Amino acid sequence: MIVEDHATLRATLRDWLENTVPGVSVLSAGSAEEALETVARVGADVVLMDIGLPGVNGIEGARLFRLRAPDTVVVMLSIIDDRAHVADALDAGAVAFVSKRTMRHDLLPALQAALKERLSRVDAHVERGGARP
Repeated sequence: MIVEDHATLRATLRDWLENTVPGVSVLSAGSAEEALETVARVGADVVLMDIGLPGVNGIEGARLFRLRAPDTVVVMLSIIDDRAHVADALDAGAVAFVSKRTMRHDLLPALQAALKERLSRVDAHVERGGARP
């Protein structure tokens, strides 16, 4: 799922992912609130979330995902890539941070790492006796 308030960037990222990763299904939302509602209904493995969202920002959105959808992993995306924002994103529960300045090179490896993390969370959940999400 892509959570980005700029519709053009959201569509560009969705098209890129659908053309780069065969068989991927990409959901999108313009806000953290919309993303949380969608994930509650249909689920998502990985959420690519912008920090600078209207309403609930990406940092707080990552915290809410950690509470409400703990098996879903969040990758933070932002043009604001100073150490403080990176640390805040990771502290909030994001598994990776990708700068919009370098996403052309860094996004796919970050998403691959996020999918590995997602699989490890699912495996841990199943080992604890839960059903496969």
